[in-house]
Amino acid sequence: MSGQPRFFRKNLIDLDLDNASWDITDSVATGLGENFTRFMLNRDNNSGWGTIGSSDAGNTTLIMTCDDILSFNTLILVGVNFKDYSLEWWDDIAATWNDFSTVIDVTNNTRSTIFHQFDQVQSSKVRLIITATITGDVDKTIRQFIVTQTIGSGQFKGNPILKKPTINLSKKAVPTISGKAKILERVGAYSVDLVLSSWPEDDDLTLLEELHFFQPSGFLFWPSAGDETQFRYKRIGYRNEDIFLCGVASEWQPEWEKGIYVNGMGMTVKLIEVV
Repeated sequence: MSGQPRFFRKNLIDLDLDNASWDITDSVATGLGENFTRFMLNRDNNSGWGTIGSSDAGNTTLIMTCDDILSFNTLILVGVNFKDYSLEWWDDIAATWNDFSTVIDVTNNTRSTIFHQFDQVQSSKVRLIITATITGDVDKTIRQFIVTQTIGSGQFKGNPILKKPTINLSKKAVPTISGKAKILERVGAYSVDLVLSSWPEDDDLTLLEELHFFQPSGFLFWPSAGDETQFRYKRIGYRNEDIFLCGVASEWQPEWEKGIYVNGMGMTVKLIEVV
């Protein structure tokens, strides 16, 4: 059951929160990319952070420090080229680095988007140590660094229909003097309808209530749930790297199937990307 959509809180170190700082070390790199760390937090896979002049001979360490103590049980790394790496959390009371309940010490990774889940921790720091890249001796890179918490059960037990998934580029045809047109477009905004028919899963309905009523700043919606192999083709919107900050744009309409209270519920939940 790994393929059902997943839901998380908004990145706890999202760029608009401005609550994280970074300390980077690398024994051989000529540049540590300090000016680009904020690009890991802007929800955009077209930008990111990277070293300059690093190689596998020089371990690269990134320490994220937050202004506050965070409670989280998930780390998602998007657009990475890490082959071997480890992740640890800082115990602010004992002042020690610790492994997560599920130890994260990865070797021979081949995926560009990875997520790790573990027992919830409370910490102000996360340490990422990169010891090798998928293509040897190139600079280390990452597009998004997401520190988050699952919402409710965190994942649907059933498979809703993803209806009318749309990446709206706001395309506009502008006439030119020649009579031809120039197409202008903006960064795409995502939307989708989750269609649930006679839904029997109580945990899923509780999760939907949480999304509707208790996530005012939005939530992360992950259509692939980290398993893009379930799709015949890896298309935009269904790739592992496609994680959207969404809100619920529809009203709460919990209708019992055929009005029979012991049946499941049916509803359509419209998600739309938010800022």
